[in-house]
Amino acid sequence: MILAYLNFDYSEYFSDEDIKNKYSNSLERYKKIPGLLRKYYTINSEKKIAGGVYLFDSMKAAKALLESNSFERRIQKIFGTKKKMYLRYETVQYIVDNINDELIEL
Repeated sequence: MILAYLNFDYSEYFSDEDIKNKYSNSLERYKKIPGLLRKYYTINSEKKIAGGVYLFDSMKAAKALLESNSFERRIQKIFGTKKKMYLRYETVQYIVDNINDELIEL
């Protein structure tokens, strides 16, 4: 499994509620992404940084979404992003799932 971290700046004119509304408009789209297992939407109001943490079943699936030109253009248009997006990938080794009381080795 691949964990991807994505951060980007957003327009200084957007409130937390604006960002939440923009996020809610994309929820259904992410249900249909091949290889995407989970997505967590994130925001740092103080620094005006938004983004997400994604869990994919493969690096191929992660890059197909996150490194596509259309994805970056959509982020720039929706959020008023002016700087380059920050993207990092890591391989997941273990999962501690306290909700289901499981320890999973990958």
